[in-house]
Amino acid sequence: DSETWITHTYKVQLELKEIFTDVQYLVYMQRGFIITGNEEYLIDYKERSVSMFQNLEQIKNLFDDNPSQQKRFIHLTHLVKQRIALTDSIIQVRKQFGFEAAAKIIATKRGLNLMNEIHALFDEMNTEENHLLLQRESIANTNRENIFLVVSTGTFVSILLLFIVLYFLNREITIRKQAEEYLTKEKDFSDAAIDSLPGLFYLFDEHGKFNRWNKNFEFISGYSSDEISTMSPLDFFS
Repeated sequence: DSETWITHTYKVQLELKEIFTDVQYLVYMQRGFIITGNEEYLIDYKERSVSMFQNLEQIKNLFDDNPSQQKRFIHLTHLVKQRIALTDSIIQVRKQFGFEAAAKIIATKRGLNLMNEIHALFDEMNTEENHLLLQRESIANTNRENIFLVVSTGTFVSILLLFIVLYFLNREITIRKQAEEYLTKEKDFSDAAIDSLPGLFYLFDEHGKFNRWNKNFEFISGYSSDEISTMSPLDFFS
């Protein structure tokens, strides 16, 4: 019935968000290893990778009722496999040939382009699910208006749905908090790794603004962190 399909839609949306969070997390773990060479990152990376692919296999049946979403999910699975295969290869290059060799592959932006495709496809699938949710909620509301003799049953179903929605929302919040914790951990590791580098180290973006640097760069340049954040490499030659 319509209530069941509403629950189904919430479940699909939650599972899609969890997959996207997993992909982001794996990329963050790869970056942590590339920057620091610390293989502790790879322990979580391998476990999460196995779990994510198992989850992809388990949830594919959720789209059996919707051919267009099923087609998108097949494409999504293909893109995710490509992104993780690229991530695995970069990790192997870092192990065998060092940081610079891995950085050259990252600089090609193949990984970034794949992530953009994955993100766009996730948005497309979520838009479709939101559209379905509106339709199903509309049908459910109509059904509720037509049922006036079984008030107790309707109330029970509404409360049950509320608990289901709250459960999924709570699970989503937990996943998001976990991802934020992993991001914080990655930043702490990368900051420590950069500050431990001998000599000067800095990175700047395509607009010529510094976005990362080590303590040696501040000490030798004589500028504070706040000052460097507003500067570009050309400022040192003006």
